[in-house]
Amino acid sequence: MGFSPSAHRALLDYHWPGNIRELKNAVQRSVYRQQNADIAIQEIILNPFIAPWNQSITEKSSEKTDHLAAIQPPAKPAVNAAEVQLKSGDLKQQVADFEIQLIGKSLANQHYHQANTAAELGISYHQLRAYLKKYPQLLAPS
Repeated sequence: MGFSPSAHRALLDYHWPGNIRELKNAVQRSVYRQQNADIAIQEIILNPFIAPWNQSITEKSSEKTDHLAAIQPPAKPAVNAAEVQLKSGDLKQQVADFEIQLIGKSLANQHYHQANTAAELGISYHQLRAYLKKYPQLLAPS
C-alpha cells in the first residue's frame, strides 16, 4: 500500500551514511515486518540492532547537530565579493581570472606557504597544487 507520511519523512530525514543497499535493506525490513499488506507502512526500521526501549534512530536523525561549526570560526573569504567586477565576455575566462586573483591574493597573505593557503581557501593541499599546475603564473617571479 506504500508508506505513511511519517515513514516517508523518516526515510527522507535519515542521513544515509551507507549506500543504496542500506536504503534497500531498510525498506525490505519494514515491508517484511508489516503485518497487514492493505495499510501503509508506519514504522521504518533503519537500524535493526537498536534496542526497542532506546530512542529510535529516526528521532536521533532529526536532531542534526553541526559539531564542527560549534568549535570552528567561519572561514573568512580571501577576496571581498565587492572587489569582483563583472565584465562582459567569456565566462570561462572570467572564472579563470577570478581563480587567479583569489589564489594569488591568498598566496601573498600566507607568504606563499601552500598548506596555509589551501586552509585559508577551504580546499585541500592537493586541490591547491592542481590550481598551481593549471595557473603556473601564480608561482612565477613577478
